Amino acid sequence: MKTPKEVYHQRIANEKPFITFEMLADIHQISCFKDKTLRRAFDDIKQRDIHYLFCLGDLTNNACFFQFRAFFSLLNPYGFHHLIALGNHDLYHAHHDESMRIDPTCKRYVYRHEVYYKEELKGCSFYVLNTQKPQKDNMYFEKDQLEWLQDA
Repeated sequence: MKTPKEVYHQRIANEKPFITFEMLADIHQISCFKDKTLRRAFDDIKQRDIHYLFCLGDLTNNACFFQFRAFFSLLNPYGFHHLIALGNHDLYHAHHDESMRIDPTCKRYVYRHEVYYKEELKGCSFYVLNTQKPQKDNMYFEKDQLEWLQDA
């Protein structure tokens, strides 16, 4: 008789997943020059036939327009459906006031930039909570985010 672990592994080996995704975090794109490491990561993801890419904050180093442009100019040719959670580096430009949210010119690159949102992919719900405060010392969830998450 097979152990539960053996049965589980056999089941996993014989099933085709209904959704596959890769996650990247803390990329901190700095310049507009081609980034070989990031391109290699995208090539690897594409080679494994993964169609969904989740970017978990800090795509850019200083939320500058050219950093968003550089990141998305590398990403877009791959055709991944991407889900983005914005980090503190993505929301607050080094030269902006703390109250400044994502630079309006960057919004055309990041299509979902609400403080929190839900995305449905192949019947799965993904809940994204974006950064609300500029400094790491202030990293906590605001009451409205927690209430939204609880209700969702």
